[in-house]
Amino acid sequence: MACPGSGRDPLPVDVAVAADNNVWLDYRGDVVKANLSGEFVYGLSGGPGFSYACLSLAVDASDRLYVSDANSNRITVYDSGGNYLKTVGEGGDDPVSVQYPQQMFVAGNTLYVADAMNNRIVIIDITDFDHFHVLGSFKITRQTDILIISTSRPVSH
Repeated sequence: MACPGSGRDPLPVDVAVAADNNVWLDYRGDVVKANLSGEFVYGLSGGPGFSYACLSLAVDASDRLYVSDANSNRITVYDSGGNYLKTVGEGGDDPVSVQYPQQMFVAGNTLYVADAMNNRIVIIDITDFDHFHVLGSFKITRQTDILIISTSRPVSH
C-alpha cells in the first residue's frame, strides 16, 4: 500500500482518530487524512514544512490535530480540515519550549508532551487556544512507566 495521496511507499509512524471517524496518518513527515477504507481524504495545508522526524499525532476535543516535529523542536497545530493554525514550541512565538518532542497525548484541555532531550514531560494547558501555557513539567530520572492519575499530579510507578 502506498502513502495515500503521495504514491510513495509508506513508513507509518503514528495514527490519530478524528471526530469524523477518519484517521490522521503520519508517514514520516507526510501527514494525511484517510477514511477507514484506506482512501485518501486530504493532506495538511499551510504552516511550516516538516522534517522527517514527525513522531506523534494527537487530536483534542475540538478536533484540532497536533503534530510533533522532533528535528524542528516544535508542535504544529491544524484544524479538522488540515488547515494550519499555529506553531507551539521553540519554532513558535509562545513561551512553550520543547527539544525533540516525541509522543503526545491529549486529556481534556491538557496536552502532555514527551520532551526527550530535556528528559521531561511537558504539561500544556490548551483551554485558551490563543495563549497556550505550560502548567508544569516533571523530570524523568530513570526509565519507568508513568501513570497520570490527574492533570495536576503525575506519578511514576
